[in-house]
Amino acid sequence: MKKLVYLFSAAILTSVLALSCQKNIDEPVQDNPSSGITRTFTCVFPESTDTKVNLNESDGKVTWEPGDAIMIHGGTDGSEFVTVTLTADDISDNGKIATISFTGVDPYVHPSHPEYLSGYYAQYPADQVKVRSRMYYECAFKGMTNEMLMAACNVGDSFTFYQLCGIISFSVSGTYDKVVLVGNNDEVVRYDGVYQVRVRDDGDGNGPQINYNKSGNESGDPLPVKEFEIPIVADGTTLNHIYIPAGCNFAGGFTLKFYEGGSVVKTAGSTKAINVAPGKYVKLGNITSKLKDYTAPTVSDHKSTITGATDISADQANCYVITAPGAYKFPALKGNSSESAGNVFGAEILWETYNNETTVTENSVISKVDFEDNWIYFETPTALTPGNAVIAAKDSDNKIIWSWHIWIPQTTLGTVDATSYSGFTFMDRNLGALVATAAGGDAVASVESFGLLYQWGRKDPFPGAKKPNSSSRAAMSFNTISVSGGAISMGYAISHPTVFGNVGGGDWQDTPDAGRWTKDSKTINDPCPKGYRIPYATRDSKPFWNKTNVQTAITDAGKTWEESSTGYWFRIVDGTNVLTFPFAGYIDDSTSSGSITHPYDRAAIWFLCESSDGYHLNIRVGGDHKFGSTSRARGCSVRCVVE
Repeated sequence: MKKLVYLFSAAILTSVLALSCQKNIDEPVQDNPSSGITRTFTCVFPESTDTKVNLNESDGKVTWEPGDAIMIHGGTDGSEFVTVTLTADDISDNGKIATISFTGVDPYVHPSHPEYLSGYYAQYPADQVKVRSRMYYECAFKGMTNEMLMAACNVGDSFTFYQLCGIISFSVSGTYDKVVLVGNNDEVVRYDGVYQVRVRDDGDGNGPQINYNKSGNESGDPLPVKEFEIPIVADGTTLNHIYIPAGCNFAGGFTLKFYEGGSVVKTAGSTKAINVAPGKYVKLGNITSKLKDYTAPTVSDHKSTITGATDISADQANCYVITAPGAYKFPALKGNSSESAGNVFGAEILWETYNNETTVTENSVISKVDFEDNWIYFETPTALTPGNAVIAAKDSDNKIIWSWHIWIPQTTLGTVDATSYSGFTFMDRNLGALVATAAGGDAVASVESFGLLYQWGRKDPFPGAKKPNSSSRAAMSFNTISVSGGAISMGYAISHPTVFGNVGGGDWQDTPDAGRWTKDSKTINDPCPKGYRIPYATRDSKPFWNKTNVQTAITDAGKTWEESSTGYWFRIVDGTNVLTFPFAGYIDDSTSSGSITHPYDRAAIWFLCESSDGYHLNIRVGGDHKFGSTSRARGCSVRCVVE
């Protein structure tokens, strides 16, 4: 279970599970039928909890209703779609079945998987469908609005629709203008941007299958949101419904915060574990009598349950290197400074990784996190698991105020004296790498030596490749990495350290700032651990800083330059001092999914120079070996140097 501690005020309510869902059709969708063939299908609900329920019926009867609009899509290239709006004549069996006919839209046949049985895919409601140039079995919606969503694929001449939401309902009396839902363990309660599922019959005998939260063509990853705000009717009679995406299990219950004029005035909720699975209906009833006055928590209200923690404040930075199992604590200060991050009311593990493709067991790198008196506490398992983790501190509004990288290397960190040709002593591996890179002869660099990736000027890492020559990210627990779809502010980057600023070239930050990393001092955004910093290119008398061709300059200086496209490494040999870098690739600045570019023949390592551009060493087998400016939004490796 995800370990999170947060202060809240809640009243325990009785919850009853039943079936539910409703529709809201407001706007037409443009159709594009291509052929003149008319096809007829029946639309049904499965004999399970995955159903659409008419909330106006006290008996919870499963019904289709006149006016329901369904989008059907397919086509030989997945680009065709049509919208069908139901009439009373289309509906039978007391609303359980609807018969639809449409002209156009050929079936979709997967070019590589002819065994897939379904050729048509359906989404409801049609006005919430994210129309794309190719749709096929990728069912995308316009993010999570507060209404029911369903998806289906055909089995023969029938569509079986599956509910993608669970529902919490309540009525309340008062003068409240909105309510905000939060999970007591900080669970995801909705998605921004595109929310996408995949529905398909793979022909394996298991029938149609729904897979949730997939990225896909033109969609990018859905952005998880930890709060769900909706307007409410507070007349004591009208039912208010909150539609929750699939997979939202409130292990520690949930809290409803009621607002008047922009301020929280009342709360209600549950501390019991509640599973709001697709098709499940949590009926709270009239909760007016169960509301409690909201009292803002204070810092002194919480004491850490982690005992015997070792104070590591002497190593204060944005990155802490842990080499022995145990419990640790450090003050909630902005990295490399004495500036407070703010008052801490919560602490959370954002993600963990083993730097490879192995499935990550939750809490195997960091077993527990807590807080007390503006200190962050964390604990490892009794046997260390090499890997990386990011933990965050939160304020009283459940907003991240700062985050720190916890690095547990597999082998002891070392240094390489490269002063003769660079002026620096380098760390022996990339930041976040679990081992140093094997190189020389037939050696092959392991993915565990690749390290993590950073946008220029940001302190927070992103996972690298899951294996050499793979564009996929390393496996993670609490998979929260997402892509912004545009420039973000520094404040947003701090409060959303798992969001990659995708800008398609240029700076990830909406207001460029060349001072986030500087050569003059180690800034609060420098990601290196205590005693190290980002290297800076000011020593041009050294051959390493020859910006035209580093390889030639190093060779001319009497040092040996070696590289291997099959071993995924390059190195500089200066007697017994060997400086080695892996071909770890990078995250492109225009990514829509955070995939890794060139993890087979490219090393891109951030450095600093006097200009305001992002500056990196770009090594490509058979290509350029030089320093140059690039988009600050690119996610590159970091090789720290001794301060």
